[in-house]
Amino acid sequence: MARPMRKGIDYYPLDVNFLSDLKVRKIIQACGPNSIAIIMLLLGTIYGDEGYFMRWDEDVCFLITEAFGVKQMYVEETLKKCLQVGFFEKKLFDRYQILTSRGIQKRFFEITKRRKNFHVDQRYLLVNVTETGVIATETPINVTEMGVNVCNGTQNKVKESKVKDREIDIYNTINSLLDKKITSEAYHHLSNQVDIGRLIQELEQSPWLRQNADLNDCKPSFLAKILAGKYREYRAVSKNKFHNFSESSVDFTAEELEEMARKKREM
Repeated sequence: MARPMRKGIDYYPLDVNFLSDLKVRKIIQACGPNSIAIIMLLLGTIYGDEGYFMRWDEDVCFLITEAFGVKQMYVEETLKKCLQVGFFEKKLFDRYQILTSRGIQKRFFEITKRRKNFHVDQRYLLVNVTETGVIATETPINVTEMGVNVCNGTQNKVKESKVKDREIDIYNTINSLLDKKITSEAYHHLSNQVDIGRLIQELEQSPWLRQNADLNDCKPSFLAKILAGKYREYRAVSKNKFHNFSESSVDFTAEELEEMARKKREM
């Protein structure tokens, strides 16, 4: 049996002035000192797994919250700041949901330059790979010309297919719960805004949301209320002849309004 190809590395260099770096200082100022622990975990994962990038998804976010005992919102805000200040490359994150940077790739390929038959994905490259080191470039290159095998083989296609199948399953699950179906474009936008797993849970618990919610065009404030569980027990009050109670009717069921009206007549 062939020996598995090594991807990541066992160590990576960390500049002694890391905490003085302007980007890092901006992240700490915005998100607090705990953000450093999150950054270090992400860097360790990048270098130890694929080596020059890592995929970001809900599972990764969950593992970080569990490891440090912080809220998901805090992890998401820290990542958002990392992308904003350029600690990670925002364009590649927006397009492929991966975390990487020129600095990460430069250090990684310098360490692994003696490896042979090393597979990389040219879509994610921010540096130029050569046998004698790494030279930063403005745009990704065709690494096939440099003697490096591009990761576009069967294994990579199978992984991409599984990711697409998973997204399709989630999309179909949401649409199976909604009376007003959501378009694929709206779903893609929504998946970048909220925790889809949480959203599905709330839809499953709220008959009102399943019948009335239109997720094709809804405000962030409405999504926040959904994820906060505001609509789990919500039910619209049916209109009746006692509409004079309009100011407070949102707080009562139709049966309660009927009872209030009866008592009023008997007074």
